Amino acid sequence: FIPAFSDPLVIAGQGTIGLELAGFLDHETAIVVPVGGGGLISGIAIAAKAMEPSVRLFGVQARSCPSAIRSLEQGKPVAVDVEHSIADGITVNRPGDLNFPIIQKLVDEVVDVDEEAIAGAILCLLDKASIVAEGAGATPVAALTENRVSTKAKRYILIISGGNLEITTMDRILHRGSIKMGRMLRIEVDLLDVPGSLWKLMGIIAQEKANILHIFHDRLNPENPIQVSRVKLNLETRGHDHAKEVLAKLREAGYDIRQTL
Repeated sequence: FIPAFSDPLVIAGQGTIGLELAGFLDHETAIVVPVGGGGLISGIAIAAKAMEPSVRLFGVQARSCPSAIRSLEQGKPVAVDVEHSIADGITVNRPGDLNFPIIQKLVDEVVDVDEEAIAGAILCLLDKASIVAEGAGATPVAALTENRVSTKAKRYILIISGGNLEITTMDRILHRGSIKMGRMLRIEVDLLDVPGSLWKLMGIIAQEKANILHIFHDRLNPENPIQVSRVKLNLETRGHDHAKEVLAKLREAGYDIRQTL
């Protein structure tokens, strides 16, 4: 049996990543690494700090399993309850006995990120860099975009490790991430059920260059008078600013728009 992280040879092997960074390390550089049991960050920290002691090391955990964070708080390896996470590659309930002292000595800080931040990071990597990263691998991006890394640096090196992402999970992440990034929103509005009313609403949306993904025209909602229909729309937008512009134009046109997502 070879442990996945609490083994000197595993730590040494993963430390070769640190050796590959030799030309980029200085006091203005921060390395951000996913942390589960601690094997990856232990190896990178040993190698990087040996070559450049002033380089800074930051670990990132899923908020649903902050085992290294709680262990650092208590000064010894402790176990935590593990909740479900899309970053299942780092949901290790206790850091390794070999890894923890290395983290304690060489890593500047370990922070956590929530599920929405991880989903947004996966989408960002796919959208901006054409990189398919699993949840655990995307946590460094989540930490940076959510300002979880407290120390500022001129250069950040993010270790994006792992691309094991199921298609069904990716689909959910893309939708959740799109919502977080302002790329998708859901609205509802009540319209008089007369010819042309839906066409007028959709015309304003088209003018603002938003894309209608789904539409549900509900004539049977008991909350409304019989001559009024409730329309629910999922819209695709370019981001938060564009979404605000679309909503503003609809409200300027007199629609009582309710954003539900």
